[in-house]
Amino acid sequence: MLGGWLVTACTKTNDKPYVDVFLAGGRPWQLASQQVSLFYGDTLKRTDTLNRQCALNQVFDFDNDGTCTYQNYGCISQEVKGTWQMSPEDQPPVLRSNIVCKDGSATGSSQPFALTKIINLGQNSLVLESTLRDTLRKVPNVVLRSTVVRYAFIH
Repeated sequence: MLGGWLVTACTKTNDKPYVDVFLAGGRPWQLASQQVSLFYGDTLKRTDTLNRQCALNQVFDFDNDGTCTYQNYGCISQEVKGTWQMSPEDQPPVLRSNIVCKDGSATGSSQPFALTKIINLGQNSLVLESTLRDTLRKVPNVVLRSTVVRYAFIH
């Protein structure tokens, strides 16, 4: 028993969580699909798949030093840089990134990955989910409107 303890006590542990290493494994993530779902309360009103006809590759690249790059967000030719961090203690894990991308919104830009849940992270697939909530109406009952965006990436 003492020998087993000595062997395990001398093994080196990795300081970075496994999820971080898997996410920033040196290979960029290419967007495979982007789906937007609109909910009124708990009722699904509409689901759209975006950028079906996009000829540009949308690529999200995470570096081990905490920086990231996104190319061609929203099928607009661009390369934006920023930082990223993980909260693996949250369930599901949360990805935060400060990148600001041009898009087709009224403001002309957004932070699509400011607070995204990691729904799936595998060796060759990554699914991120972002939810934006606001109030649709307050009278006679409060009805919340939610826009859920799912990004599916592959290597």
